[in-house]
Amino acid sequence: MWLTSARRPLLLVPIIVCLSWLLLWYNFDDAQSWRVPSLSLHHADGKGSGSSSGNSHEESHSADPSNEKETAAEIPSVPQKTDPALPSSDHKVNSNNSSNPSEEERFLAAAVTALPEGDFDGSAIYEVCNGTEIWDPFLTFDCLGIEGGIGNVKQIFLSCLRYAMDAGAGLIMPQINTRDEKDLVSLESGKADMSYLFDQDLMLARLQSSCPQMPIYESRSELEKTGKITAVVPIFPRDMNKEAGLPDDAPHVFSIMDHPELQKNRAPAGEHTVVELLITLAYFPVCHDSVAFVNSFGQLLPFRQDVEHLAAKTLWALRTRYNLPIEPAQPISTGAYLGVHLRTDADAVRMGWPSYADNAARFLDLAATTALPVMYVASGDADAVAALARDAAARFDPPLPVVTKLDLLDSLSPASASASASAVPRDGPPGDDDLARLRALSWDQQALVDFLVLLRASYLGGMTESSFSWNLAVRRRVRSTRGSCGTPPHWRLPNNTVFQDEFTNLLGGHPSDWEAHMWP
Repeated sequence: MWLTSARRPLLLVPIIVCLSWLLLWYNFDDAQSWRVPSLSLHHADGKGSGSSSGNSHEESHSADPSNEKETAAEIPSVPQKTDPALPSSDHKVNSNNSSNPSEEERFLAAAVTALPEGDFDGSAIYEVCNGTEIWDPFLTFDCLGIEGGIGNVKQIFLSCLRYAMDAGAGLIMPQINTRDEKDLVSLESGKADMSYLFDQDLMLARLQSSCPQMPIYESRSELEKTGKITAVVPIFPRDMNKEAGLPDDAPHVFSIMDHPELQKNRAPAGEHTVVELLITLAYFPVCHDSVAFVNSFGQLLPFRQDVEHLAAKTLWALRTRYNLPIEPAQPISTGAYLGVHLRTDADAVRMGWPSYADNAARFLDLAATTALPVMYVASGDADAVAALARDAAARFDPPLPVVTKLDLLDSLSPASASASASAVPRDGPPGDDDLARLRALSWDQQALVDFLVLLRASYLGGMTESSFSWNLAVRRRVRSTRGSCGTPPHWRLPNNTVFQDEFTNLLGGHPSDWEAHMWP
């Protein structure tokens, strides 16, 4: 025999080891293929229909009714971003070398992962939905009047959603009234679904996992397929105190179920009542709920993936161009850059908001106080940005760099790789790069990039007339000493400042009750 009986056991050792490794590899590969199921919109035939955002992070999967008891007994897993390192197939950087990512790729992956909506924990939302005593399958909310920029759209939808949770009602997926690109004041140029600004698929998946009791319908016509709609009740939250006979300064009434119009006009049993909720911006008292709920509720609305990628690229350009200590995993950068929201566009001027002179003086004072090396400006007014750059150059020696997302993405464009930045026309036709993708977005979609970059700023200056600035302030406040629901400072601070903490300063004359009625 070629092998003695004494040595046969030794031959079995490498065979067993190899089989063990194969078994482990199979199990690991199988585990990696698992994904948290996304929500499918409710249809009359009981079948699901995935949303059409085209920005899906999750695989679509219809809910199994047989699991209802199990769902109510334990909190389901909450959907996270499945592949933060890869923004989307058409935005991958150096995809041929994915096994050995570059420093830029590692930065982009970490920056997207650290976005505020990336690490989502829906357990506090689940507790609120599970604590609602009655979920009425014949009561459904339709959120109307969702318009404006990201600040308005986010707050109007979240407030409407919270009213619906309180009432134990279903929800019709809302439509956004889009802005006229040629007339920024006009907010009724068309309609778009939530994927216009957000990752709608991931939003639906998170909403399903954290509030599984709430039925969601693609449209009112889909609701009608499940039964007759015999009552439509319009309600304005802003008028609820007056209708309840309460003074203006009384705590805001937020229970729609107590509204006399709904009590008087409900549909007969077995037929649908639709509540049209109008103008819900900044009326629900957010700290009525736990701090955990307040801090996580806004994370139900993750931004579009392409926008997240553009924001990460902008941060990368800011870091490399000025050698700034921007750490991608830090939600707020330390000692890196001052962010300012310069809202002097045509619509702001028409509404009588603070002038360029008022804003510029304060932002330059902030630059002197904070001594940060770069000022990042979010603005749709190119002339105002140029004026601010000139004023900063005149005041500071050496001149303080004033940059925008266009400047920074331009510096990464193919044209800038072969020519100096000054030689590249700012308003010329863009190449096939991230600058081109940015310019292809609408005015409000481009503002999402600014929002995400300002969210990371070492210090932020904004204006209280703008819901955009307020959204940034309350999101950054989550990490402040007093947190989202700590005791607010006195209404009016020195130098016409309405809101201030260690991360943010908002100046203006708008009532400060927005601080108590905006979700982070």
